Amino acid sequence: MSGERVAHRPAGHPTFPAVNGVGPGGVDQETAYTLVVDLASGRGRDVRGIAKRLRRL
Repeated sequence: MSGERVAHRPAGHPTFPAVNGVGPGGVDQETAYTLVVDLASGRGRDVRGIAKRLRRL
């Protein structure tokens, strides 16, 4: 063992939304999926644009 430990949480873990006062129930899944794909592919690099898209969710 290398001595390093990585904290792991399942992808759907509610900690982040709960801390930020956002419930996952009202999120449009298609819009959220598109945002994640855009960010993962490098198309979303503008921080202000990303923030606007997150607020719309």
